[in-house]
Amino acid sequence: MIQTNNNTLKGQKTLNATPIQGSIEIVNWQVLPDGDMLIEIARMDYDHLKTLPAGILHEDVEYGRTGWDSDRCRAFYKSSRKFARRL
Repeated sequence: MIQTNNNTLKGQKTLNATPIQGSIEIVNWQVLPDGDMLIEIARMDYDHLKTLPAGILHEDVEYGRTGWDSDRCRAFYKSSRKFARRL
């Protein structure tokens, strides 16, 4: 749990935040001209890319990982990209 102390006029207030297990930060989301949806995930290097899942779920839409831009350190997921699930 992360705790932050903020001073207010009426005294001290503590805010608590709990990290969400398995969450991924989205740096860009867009709809492409063909209607496909694209998500960009920021990562530090290729080793981090290998730890990303093959598929993600965002707002009830499944996205499959499609590629990696090593110059910008971004991974890409598209809604049209299919992926297999382990049984």
